[in-house]
Amino acid sequence: MTWLHKATNEIARERLTFILVQDRSQLSPAVMEQMKEELVAVIGKYFDIDKTQIQLSVERQAGRQVVETSIPINGLRHL
Repeated sequence: MTWLHKATNEIARERLTFILVQDRSQLSPAVMEQMKEELVAVIGKYFDIDKTQIQLSVERQAGRQVVETSIPINGLRHL
């Protein structure tokens, strides 16, 4: 498997995950993307983050919706 093929598989998996999250949360793609961008803007003020690896999910747990994020941090920003 070449690096190009692997990257394509990863991109397809991320897109499918994003679509499933949208469907479960009943949020439009535009709202999900806006939420992701706003989280990146706030957290990016304080940390150097890897924007390509951010994961955002909205799930139902214990009868209510929960937003979970995974934002890889490369280091602190010097303010």
